[in-house]
Amino acid sequence: MIACYRNRGSTPHFLYKMQKLYEIPLLYDIAFRRPAVGYHVDGLIECHRRFRKDYQLERILELAAGPGRHSLEFAARNYKSAALDYAADMCRYASALAKQNSVPLDVYQANMRDFAIPHKYDLAMILLNSIGHLYTDDDLLKHLFAVWRHLNVNGLYVIEAHFPPWTNRDSLHAASWLLEMQELQMRVDFGRSDDQFDQDMHIRKVFVHIVGQLRGEPVDFQDYLTIRSWSGEALEHVIRESAAFEIVCKLGELNPDTEFKEHDAQRLVYVLRRLD
Repeated sequence: MIACYRNRGSTPHFLYKMQKLYEIPLLYDIAFRRPAVGYHVDGLIECHRRFRKDYQLERILELAAGPGRHSLEFAARNYKSAALDYAADMCRYASALAKQNSVPLDVYQANMRDFAIPHKYDLAMILLNSIGHLYTDDDLLKHLFAVWRHLNVNGLYVIEAHFPPWTNRDSLHAASWLLEMQELQMRVDFGRSDDQFDQDMHIRKVFVHIVGQLRGEPVDFQDYLTIRSWSGEALEHVIRESAAFEIVCKLGELNPDTEFKEHDAQRLVYVLRRLD
C-alpha cells in the first residue's frame, strides 16, 4: 500500500490561507482518494494484455495525475512510471509520496494540452474525469496529438470520464461523502443544484466544500472547480477527427470485462490505440 505523505511540522496551512484546492495536495488527496486503486490498476494492466498483446507493458504515463496515486501503484509493481500535472504543488506532493514509499517515479509539471517529455510509453491514462479540464474540442484535439507523440507503436490511451454527463440544469446532481480514519473526520460536499452551468459547452463551476477536523484542527474549506462534462458522442467526434487513435472498446468502468451499458454504467471509459 502506498502511504499518505504528511508534513507533521505544523498546523495544516490551508486552515488559514485563501488557496485553491489544487494548491493543497494533502487536502485534495484526502478528499478525493479513490478506494481500490490496486483493483483499477489491475484493470488497466489487463486492458494492455488484451488489446496490445504483442507488446510488453513497461512504461506508463498518468496525465492530470494530481497526487499520482495510480502511477505510484504502477511504480510499486516495478513498472517504469511517470506522472504529469499542471500544478506545481501536486507535482511536489507526488514526488514526496514516491520518496516516502521508496519507489521511482518521474514527475513532470506540464500542461496536458500540449507537452513534451523525454520518454515514450506503452500505456497512458487520464482518470477520475480529469479529461473535464479540457474545455473545447480544440483543447482535446491538441491533447490527443500530444499523447500520440508520447506513445510507442500501438500504445494504448485510456480515458475515464464521469457518467451520466451533465446535459442541462436538471442533471446537476450534488454528492456528499464522509471520511473517517485515524486523525481525521471530514465531509465532502461536491456540487450544488445552483452551480453555474454553460449548457452549450456543458461546463460547470462545481462548488466544493470540505469541512471537519484533521489532526485535531478544524477544516472548513470552499472552492469552485471548473469542469466540462464530455459525452460519449462529443469524445468520439474529436477522437475520429484526430485520426490519431482508434477506439478499441467502450467500458462502464476500469475493467475490460465491464461492457458499457447506459442504464447501469458507473463511468464512461474509452480504450484507444495509437494509429501510425
